[in-house]
Amino acid sequence: MKIRKFVIFIFLLSACAPTQVAPNATTDQSQPVAPGGGAVAPVVTSGPDCLGPEIHPMGQEIADQFDEATYEEVMTWFCNGAEFEDILVALQTAKDTGELAEDLLKTLAEGQTWEEIWDAIGYTD
Repeated sequence: MKIRKFVIFIFLLSACAPTQVAPNATTDQSQPVAPGGGAVAPVVTSGPDCLGPEIHPMGQEIADQFDEATYEEVMTWFCNGAEFEDILVALQTAKDTGELAEDLLKTLAEGQTWEEIWDAIGYTD
């Protein structure tokens, strides 16, 4: 039953409004220049800036729905490879069990399924 609620919630989130630019975001798209005038390769970062200055509506909706995570945390998990659906499941599981969502996402990234994780923490019905 809990998994069905996740699926419905994910479906509702997919209908989010278009992205909006953050009020204090910069839109400078210039490339850095190395000493001597050559272009410097852009630095790839993992964190909330990986998607640029725009607010991602799905990330914002998840953060608004759960007091357990900020928008920056949600987007950091997403930028580090977690799917929004898994972030939702991790946050709901954390809320219900007291486990840390970050730990649950790490365990998932290590190859365990949600069913295995839930069995290990005693969350299965």
